[in-house]
Order: sequence, then C-alpha cells, then structure tokens
Amino acid sequence: MRIAKIILELLFWMLAAGVVLFGVGVLVGLVLGPGYGYIASIAMLATLPLLVRMAQTLRRRRANAAIAYLEQAVRLNLPLSRMLYAAQRGERGPIVERLGALRQLLEDGYPVGAAVEVAIPEVPERDAALIEASERIGRLPQALHAIVGEQSAEAARRSMSEVTFYRTYPFVMAAMITSVLGMVMIFVMPKFETIFSDFGTKLPAITVYTLDVARTLGPLLVAAVAAAVLVWTGLSLWQMFRPVRFASLVGRGVRDRIVWSTPIAHGIARDRGLADAFALIAGALDNGMPIERAFAEASNLEINRVLRERFERWARGVAGGASIETAARAAPMPPLVAGMLVSARGPDAARDVFRFLARYYHTRYSRTAALVQGATVPLVVFFFGVIVACVALSLFMPLITLIDTVVPAMERL
Repeated sequence: MRIAKIILELLFWMLAAGVVLFGVGVLVGLVLGPGYGYIASIAMLATLPLLVRMAQTLRRRRANAAIAYLEQAVRLNLPLSRMLYAAQRGERGPIVERLGALRQLLEDGYPVGAAVEVAIPEVPERDAALIEASERIGRLPQALHAIVGEQSAEAARRSMSEVTFYRTYPFVMAAMITSVLGMVMIFVMPKFETIFSDFGTKLPAITVYTLDVARTLGPLLVAAVAAAVLVWTGLSLWQMFRPVRFASLVGRGVRDRIVWSTPIAHGIARDRGLADAFALIAGALDNGMPIERAFAEASNLEINRVLRERFERWARGVAGGASIETAARAAPMPPLVAGMLVSARGPDAARDVFRFLARYYHTRYSRTAALVQGATVPLVVFFFGVIVACVALSLFMPLITLIDTVVPAMERL
C-alpha cells in the first residue's frame, strides 16, 4: 500500500512537472514563436533547481535555528520548555510552529531525539538519530554542540554556483543535445545523404557513425531523457511544495547494499558511518557505559545498513565473551580497527582508541567527499564536451568534404 502511494504521488508530480514545462513552452511559443517556446522550456528547466534550492535553504535554516536554540538551552542547563517558549516568541514564520510543536512534545514527556524528529521534519535523519542515541548514553550536550558546529561549517562551505551546476547542467545539456540531434536527424542528415548520393561521394566516417548511433539509440535516448527530466523536475516540485525524507522511503536496504558494493560510494558511506559510530562509542565509554551497550547504540545510528549489521554482530560477539578485537575481526570490521584495539587494555585505553578512530575516519570521509566533488565538474564537462564535439564534427565534416569535391569540379569547368 505504501509503495503504491509513493508511486502515485511521484506520477502526480511528474505530471505537474510536464504541465509546467509544456505550458510555459506553449504559452511563450504562441506569443513569440515556436523557437522561443522551446527556449522558454529549457530556461524553466534551468530555473527550477534555483527555486528548489531557495526552498531547501529556508528549511535548512529553520532546522539549524531550532537545533541552535535547543543546544543553547542544554549547554546552559536551562529549562527546555521555557527556553523554547522564549525563542518561539522571538521568531516569526514557520519556525514558530516548529518550536511550539517541539515544546509541546517535550512537555508531554517525549525524549529530545524523538521530539526533534517528529516536530522538526527539516532536521536530517542522521542528526535526529545522533541526538536520540546521544541522549540515551548521556551525551546530549556534546552531540548538539557537534551538530551545530557541522551546520555552521556546511553553511560556510556551500556554494550556490556548485549546487546550480550539479542540479542543472547535466539535465539541461541532455535535453539540448537530444533536441539538436533530433532536429539534425530529421532535417539535416537526409539532405546530406541526398547531396552526397548525387555527387557519388561517401559521407565522412564520423558522420556515418553518428547516424548509425542516432538511428539505433535515438528513440531510446529520447525516451530516457524525457523520463529523466520528468522524474527530476517532479521530485524537485515534490520537495518544494511537500518536502519528505526520501531516505526513509522504500528500498533503503537495497539502496544501502548497492552503495556498499560501489567502490567510491562504499568508501564514503563506510568512513562517515564509522566516524559517527566510533564518536558515539567513545562518548558512551567516557560515561561509563558497558562496551556491548555502546555497540548496540552505535547500530541504531543512521548509517549504512550493511555497516549497521556489522556493529550488531560486533555487539553480539562482545556480549558472548569474545574480546573487542576478536569480535571486530569476526564482524568484520576494517583491519585497522582490530589492529588498533589489540593494544587497548581497559575502558580508558579503548575510549582513546575509538576517539582516534572517529577522527581518522572523519578525515578520510571529508577528504574523499571533497575529492569526488572536485572531480565531478571536469568529468561532467568533459563527457558532454565529447558529445558536442562529435555532433559538431558530424555536421562540419560533410561540408568540408563537399567543398573539397565541388571546388575542383568547378575549377575544371
């Protein structure tokens, strides 16, 4: 039932996206001409991510403000209800409703993590899970402080131009190239074939190759690009008008296992999950919690499903009497983790090891994420550049060949 509901809602937003793009194109085309209508549709396709970005920025600021108020109250040991009520009176807009709902849930006896997840849907699932787990182990102030620090760093790092590129350039280029190829195949290439047949000359190899590829893959390419544009714009409208946490939808286990099997994505998911889990375990040990309980709490974090299952296996091994490093090898955890834990004797040494591992894997995650983000731009530009170059050469090479054929014949006459 839930799957059917999600599919129907996605189809609705895809239909709405198609109506928006087609309606804008038709309206501008009727007023200014068909060519301008197509340009208007492409412009709308490029503008939509900016609108979604603005809506997401407002929601992110709303969530950051609520978490900042909560962190300040916990850090200063103030009554949460009164602090949130004072913040509620000093704010305007939807944040007032979020703070009021959070305050009401806390007054009703909800844990802080559960109240944040219900009352403030803009808070990422990872942050909500960290707050909930940290509250259970008595490390709520430290967790809130870390989340506020991450939010500040992320806000300083985010660039509107980068987000616009990632969200707009591939889809706009795919739509433009597909449209140009379609017009070339319908209006230009048949004329070239007729002219070259009359002159008894063969078309250049790159033009023949482009023709073969376009005729073979053309219909599939047009259908795939149209479906991708509709799905993408539909999801954008869905997130703009009725935001949901797509990570909580169906297929999470399958998606996590696919990510775990993909080389680069595997490293990013593993390193970030290990950093969060080891930081939580170090905090739990610092508060005197048994090691098996710390592992069980780490398995409740919003991390990759495969990694979560390994932490559960690690916790069962330690609870069954195995040493920490032996259970880590059986889990299986990375060799570095088991190797570092061999020298840990006692809770204090294990806590220091887990704290070091948390910093180490956080550094690995940050470095890999920055590398992937930096490499994405040139790779995407190079990919579409090669396609544009092939299409351009397919058009210009016949003209050059035709000139080389016609000019000598004209000179002989």
